Amino acid sequence: MRYPALDGLRGIAALSVIISHHSNLTGLFDGLLGKGGGQLGVMLFFCLSGFLMARLYIDRPLRIDTFLGFARARIARVIPLYLLVVFASHGASLLYGDATALYAVTSNNLLHHLAFHSGTSVLWTIPVEVQFYALFPVFWLIFRCFGPSVLIAVMIVAALTVALLGYPQWPGVLRACSFFFAGMVVAMSASSNKVPFANWAFVIFFAVYVLSFPEVSEAIGIGPRDDPTTHISHTLWTTPTYVIVITAFLWACLHSSWAEKVLGGGVMGFYGKISYSLYLLHMPILWILDDYAWATARPMLAFAVLLSITTVLAWLSYRFIEHPARQAINRLPIPRIPEWVMGVPGSKFPR
Repeated sequence: MRYPALDGLRGIAALSVIISHHSNLTGLFDGLLGKGGGQLGVMLFFCLSGFLMARLYIDRPLRIDTFLGFARARIARVIPLYLLVVFASHGASLLYGDATALYAVTSNNLLHHLAFHSGTSVLWTIPVEVQFYALFPVFWLIFRCFGPSVLIAVMIVAALTVALLGYPQWPGVLRACSFFFAGMVVAMSASSNKVPFANWAFVIFFAVYVLSFPEVSEAIGIGPRDDPTTHISHTLWTTPTYVIVITAFLWACLHSSWAEKVLGGGVMGFYGKISYSLYLLHMPILWILDDYAWATARPMLAFAVLLSITTVLAWLSYRFIEHPARQAINRLPIPRIPEWVMGVPGSKFPR
């Protein structure tokens, strides 16, 4: 089952990150959409990831062949462009040192990036995503053995345990687990039917999503205030309200005919398609623009330039790198494993 609105939702997530980072550097709208606002886009990405993993796989039998198919698809989705960016950034760091316009991937932290331990700047989210992929088969197995009720109970206990431990910074998947879990719960409960009141829920939670940007919510007195001893980004990840807002926004988009029309095609659908490239490529362009005084003096013009350049580069990246690499990896055959190894008589391998 395809959900067209999810394409546009990815676009919203990527644009949220770009707008927030631009706001931080140029003072766009007096920084109203910055100071942690990009974290909402990342939360939306993680919730979408949990939803899609559960929707695509959790009802399938967990066998060696289906697991390998899962691993192949996940590698194809995120790894090629990520590795290209990591190695290009490392090469630029060797050549130009701190003057590089790319990410600060140095000889000291290269292995952290390659092992999906952690990442610099926006690259931190890819190790978190891959860590979730590594854990997902455990939840898949629990679902297949014990059903959705036990799986939901396990996820609740896991999320509460992470909270009691104070949201450890590493591995990063622990801090983000509530959003992955929320997406999985939505996947197990969502249907393909449109719900009449979901149209207004979509409008309401879209507005709530915007109002949840830290500076916006603080300005109107409904959000967490920035604690000088704790960075606002950490505060956002430890505030349950954001899990509720992101989850409700996802649910509304899935069940709203309005969301399907607004987000399912056109400009937002296009940005959703290239969202991964947008996300990985926007920061170097923003850093280059930040070197020019006019970018700070005229932040709206700078944003138009940033978005235009990033959109073109992201489309080229998607068209000639991301999409071809994904197709090539997904065409790799799943090894034929004897049925006695899988323990599933008469099992068939996906073609």
